[in-house]
Amino acid sequence: MTERRPAGAIPRTVLVVEDDALVRLLAVELLKEAGHSVHQAPNARTALRLLKSHPEIDTLFTDVSMPIGMDGVRLAGAVREAYPDIQVIVTSGARHPKAGDMPLGGVFLPKPYEPAHVLAAIGGAATA
Repeated sequence: MTERRPAGAIPRTVLVVEDDALVRLLAVELLKEAGHSVHQAPNARTALRLLKSHPEIDTLFTDVSMPIGMDGVRLAGAVREAYPDIQVIVTSGARHPKAGDMPLGGVFLPKPYEPAHVLAAIGGAATA
């Protein structure tokens, strides 16, 4: 992956939540290569623990479908409520959340997503 962060974009600290290890790895590598710091979690429970222990996280990038516990839309809502300054980006290839299901200010990216779209959403978080 050779995507780069646009000139002048602010580096973010992103939490990637994805149960598919390969998809998670690809997202993590894309974001790292673009100059962002990245934490990762395979499910919502781990994501919530990481958010408590890493106050520097300023962006959540989560898949909708999760094998156990809360799904990504519910995670996004919980994060928006507990951490209102965190940018929320939700993605899915199977389930597109209804507008009313997304937290206020949340962004939805359908899978398969283009790396440039992910980076634009993350970069957009810097000015949101």
